[in-house]
Order: sequence, then C-alpha cells, then structure tokens
Amino acid sequence: MRSALRLFLSLALGLTGFASHAGSSDQGVTNAVVAAQTRWVIVVAPAFKTAVGPLIEQRRVEGFQVTVVETTNLLTRDQIWQGDGRPLRAYIERRFQQSNAPIFLLLGGAMKAPDALAAEQTVVPGLSGATGRMKGQPSDHGYSLPDSDGTPKVAVGRFPARTVEEMQSMVRKTLALEQDRRPGSWRNRLVLLQGNPGGGPLAEMFAEQATAPRIRRLHPA
Repeated sequence: MRSALRLFLSLALGLTGFASHAGSSDQGVTNAVVAAQTRWVIVVAPAFKTAVGPLIEQRRVEGFQVTVVETTNLLTRDQIWQGDGRPLRAYIERRFQQSNAPIFLLLGGAMKAPDALAAEQTVVPGLSGATGRMKGQPSDHGYSLPDSDGTPKVAVGRFPARTVEEMQSMVRKTLALEQDRRPGSWRNRLVLLQGNPGGGPLAEMFAEQATAPRIRRLHPA
C-alpha cells in the first residue's frame, strides 16, 4: 500500500509538472533535480503527435527526460486494430530495466476506432484486464508493470482522444491547470480514490455517492 501511495503521489506531481508551481528558489532547484532524474515516455498515435507537442515541449523545459514514440514504430496495423498492446508493454519493460529512474507513461490516443485505417492513426491499444469485472476487458493497468500483489512500478496515464481537436483540448486544459497561479482552497486538497473492481454494484453506488460531491468541487479546468 505504501509503495502504491508513493507512486500515486509521484504521478500526481509528474503529470501536472514541477516547475510551473515552484514557490521558492530552493523548491525550484529541488523540482529541477527531481525532474532531471525522471523519465517521461509518451506513446502517441500518429494523428496526435503534433497536438501533443506543447506538452512535450513544456516537460522538456521543466527538465524531464522525454522520449516520444509513435505507435506505428512499435506495432503493426493489425496489432493496433486487434488491440494487441503486448509489444508496447515489452518496450516499456525494457525501458524500465534500463535505469532505476522513475517512469511516467502517457498514452496519447483512443482504445478503439471504427476501422483498421482509422485505428492505425488514432489508437493506442490497451491490454487485457486481469482483475474482477475488468478481466478480459481493455485496460492500461498492465502497462504499469504490476508485481504479484498488483503494485505498479510505472505511473500510467492516458489522453483518450479520438480526434485532433479532443487531443488539443486535453493538452490545453492540462497546461492551463499547471499555469493557473490564482489562490484557491483546492490547492490544499488531494483526493485519493481507491476501490475494488470486483466490489459489486452496492459498493460502487456507495463510493459514487460519497465521491461525486467532492469531484464536483475540483478545479474546473
């Protein structure tokens, strides 16, 4: 649990950037050192590479080690269309084994498309889920390289854009949130959601009722 929480906090800091919220000069130096020791791997569908460009540039300005990989350099059209992300997972595992530096993995693309041609340009396939109701369903959890207890080694996020416009919007909102320096009580809150995918409808209903009001109070960006 503790290692999973540490990874969650690292993901929260990494995906929202460091430099944009550096308060003091000492904090800025600390953030720069952490960023320099952290690897950002962005796997993006070809149609969205340009749209993700501003986020890539920002991460490099912040000092992160950024690697950008197009899906078509790792997967064939048939693998993308059939949702076979195993070669992508093997690539992530190789990158993980190369260094002890933390990895943030951002997947830029949808999980499915109406035909093979569209999929080749817009899809980053998931993996097959292995837990509870997600068993056999598309899931990104496998890309986190979980151990036998399910604890992830890699922080994973996805921009599930289906169109260039959707990807541009996701990137724009992310950068706007990071650059928003207006004071607000939301800056002092961190929401950690945890649940059991096999918990059943009653458990899900209870969790939804408890979290929905809090989610509505999150930053509007």
